[in-house]
Parts: sequence; structure tokens; C-alpha cells
Amino acid sequence: MAKKSEQLTLDELRDKSVKSKTKLSFGKEMGGYNKKQVTKYIDNLTDSLSSAEESFNNRLEEYAAMITMLKQERDQYGEMYNLCKSSKGEMANQIDALKRENEELNRLVNELSINPVPQPVEVIDTHPGDAAINSQTKLEEYLSYEQESQEMKAQLDQLKAMVRELSTELEAYASTNLSEITPASGSADQQLPEKDVLKYQYEDILKERRALITENNQLIKTNEQLSDEVMLLKAQIATLWRKLPIRRFSKQFLRISQKRMRS
Repeated sequence: MAKKSEQLTLDELRDKSVKSKTKLSFGKEMGGYNKKQVTKYIDNLTDSLSSAEESFNNRLEEYAAMITMLKQERDQYGEMYNLCKSSKGEMANQIDALKRENEELNRLVNELSINPVPQPVEVIDTHPGDAAINSQTKLEEYLSYEQESQEMKAQLDQLKAMVRELSTELEAYASTNLSEITPASGSADQQLPEKDVLKYQYEDILKERRALITENNQLIKTNEQLSDEVMLLKAQIATLWRKLPIRRFSKQFLRISQKRMRS
């Protein structure tokens, strides 16, 4: 029993010593700081850490957006590079084709310079070729078409002047004669026939005016068609003149055409 009591006392003493060690003041363990101050300090540290984490997350999002933009720009530049590469290949092919054409032309020029083609210069005046005959006929057709075009233009100007004169006459006629028909000018039996006659005359003038307008429009259309045909003939004559082997014959026809146009 004595041993048990001694053991209990030793256990109690040990427990008391442990309790006394754990019950040391917080201020002494923390080097003299107060518990409230330390708690406040920890709260401040927590707030600063949370704000730092938030700013870090915001910066991370900004960097992610910048990275996506840079990736898009990289893809665009890659597409542009591929397009430039393909266009470079096409240009290289075109350059090679042009070089081959140039070499072929140089070869033909050298062959012609070595072996020139004889051309019958003196026979052209007495026996013109088919191209010269065709150019002569085309030139005569062109001159006739041009003369007809000038005549049509003159007729068109005359018709325009006639239409203007008729419109002025109609206005004057409507303002003078139709306004004179009043009930006081005579009896009703005499006024009605005169009014009908004036009405018929006015309708006839209107019909004539419409016919002149339609004829004027038709002449305008034909004039436009003739001008188009004249332009085509000019182009054909120019091409034929360039294709002729001897230019002297064509120059003679050109002088003849200029003289006819001046006359």
C-alpha cells in the first residue's frame, strides 16, 4: 500500500509538472507579445495573403488572354507565310514560263535573221493579196457607214428642231385658241362644232408629234448601232493594217480614206 501511495504521489507530481509547463503564459512563449496583438497580426497577414492571391489570379488571367492573342497572331502569320510561299512558287513558275517564251522568241529571231523570208514587194501594187482586198472592202464599208452616220445625225438634228417647233406651236395654239372658246361668243349650236374641230385638230397634232418622237427614238437607236459598227470596223481595219506584210499599200488606202473623210 505504501508503494501505491508513493506511486500516486509521483504520478500526481508528474501531472502537476506537465500542467504547470502547459499553463505557461502565451506572452512569455511568444517573446512578450500580447495574444490580441498576435491574433491581429495573423489576421492582417491573412488579408494580405488573400489580396496577393487575388492580384496573382488577375495577373494570371491577363497573361492567359495575352497568350491566346499571341497564339491567334501566330496562326495568322503562319497563314500569311503559307500564302506568300505558295505565291512565290506561282511566281517562280510564271518566271520560268516567261523565260522559256523569251528563249523561243530569241530562237525564232535568230532563225529569221539567218534565213530571212523573201517578200514580193513589187508585185503588191499590181496583184494585192486577200488581206489587202479585204481591207479595201472594209475601208469602203467604213466610209459608207460613216457617211450614213453623218446623214443620220443631220436628220436627227432636224427632227429635234421640228419637235421643238411643234411643241412651241402646240403650247401657243393651246394658250390662244382654246382659251377663246367661251359661252358668250355665240349660241350653243355654233360653239359645239367649232370646239369639236379644234379638238380634232389638237388630237391630230398630238398624233403627229408622237409619230415624230417615235421616229426620233428609232433614228437614235439606228445611229447608236451604226456608231458601234463603225467602231468595230475601225478596230478590224487597224488589226488588218498591222497584219499586212507591206505597209505601203495600206498607207495608200489610208490616204484615200482621209481624203474622202475631208471631202
